[in-house]
Amino acid sequence: MRIRGSILLLSLAFCVSTVSSQGEGESQAPPPPKPKPTVPVPERVTSIISTGPVTVGGKFHSPASGFRIAFPGKPKTEVSSVNGAFGPTKYSSYSLDTSLGSYVVGVVDFPVAIKDKLDLNMRFDAMRDGEVSRMKGRVTTDSEFFFGSNYGRSVVVEGDTVSSSNRFIVVEQRMFILSVYTKGNLSRQSNTLRNANLKRVNDFLNSFEVTSIPAPLLTAVELPEDLGVSVVDGTVFCSFFSVSIQAPAGWHFLEKEESEIVMEIGKESIAEKRPELGEFISDERQRLLFAASKKPISSEMNSAMFMMVAENAPFPNFRPLNVAQTFTKMFLDKTDVVTKKPSETNIGEFEFAWLETRDSVTKVRQRLYWANVKGASLHFVLTFVDEMELQEMLRALNSLKRIEKVEN
Repeated sequence: MRIRGSILLLSLAFCVSTVSSQGEGESQAPPPPKPKPTVPVPERVTSIISTGPVTVGGKFHSPASGFRIAFPGKPKTEVSSVNGAFGPTKYSSYSLDTSLGSYVVGVVDFPVAIKDKLDLNMRFDAMRDGEVSRMKGRVTTDSEFFFGSNYGRSVVVEGDTVSSSNRFIVVEQRMFILSVYTKGNLSRQSNTLRNANLKRVNDFLNSFEVTSIPAPLLTAVELPEDLGVSVVDGTVFCSFFSVSIQAPAGWHFLEKEESEIVMEIGKESIAEKRPELGEFISDERQRLLFAASKKPISSEMNSAMFMMVAENAPFPNFRPLNVAQTFTKMFLDKTDVVTKKPSETNIGEFEFAWLETRDSVTKVRQRLYWANVKGASLHFVLTFVDEMELQEMLRALNSLKRIEKVEN
């Protein structure tokens, strides 16, 4: 039974496009011909397949990837590179195909340790959904579990001719993806066949051990308590980002209480539409640096708002375009339409990714901009209805400048 590790390419953390390949302990060579897989997998170029480390004490041990597990035979190793949200990243998979099933362990190192449950679940959800799509199957199990103190997910996807049983585990910055593919649909099998398949699955998954984890290459940037925001004659200065920007001429700066209300409204709106993302907006993740409205929000109806936000980023070397692309996949409401697809532009010496949406019901439009500044996200939100409002805000946005220091 030949099934490659289709689930191992992460659709959130990695936009899959192989940029280089090298087999462990082998010189580079052309890849072998690809057999037709039992389960459809995305096209990718991999290295020459080489024999993995020697099995010791009944378990396969990979010192390079820091794990032991009881493969029922001698697995093969594939090493490739995926291009993702933080650049090219090594991806290692260890696989064994047998007549009764296929066994796969995938290993990916993020540049920083990932502890945030929401961040982990976004990646786990993407892997689960990718497997469902590739197998044209359905999820029959999706549950949380802990590998020691490390959070993980257990997911079973059943198709018409094959079932996959998976565990996703992140230890510090290293993600392990354990998968067993068995013939047939587990739910529809006889008790004898299902019990035999489940025994193979459990014997493999339960034998997993972590033997070593390297130190993370990078450390995530934490937003300081004081971001050094000041306003002088309509110009906003931020010492943390070392930038200045002119607010839209004649617009109204929101007071502290009004800004807090705006943030709470946004949090509540997301929680209602996407409950699993309700915790995304928080003081730990985002800080509203300033907001300006065309009309006073406390006394008049307002249709346009300009907001400057600081956001924590999971990786200090994140790519803004990946953030914009992820936004379109995870944060759009059903009534939102993307009118300008994610693209890149330069504003005030900074490289931004941006997109535009329109609510098909309210007709309200938004432009969203992200830049990587000092390892954190400098984020602008432009909300408007008509083109004149947009042009006023674009003039303000184009006044963004890098400054050496903030003058008192």
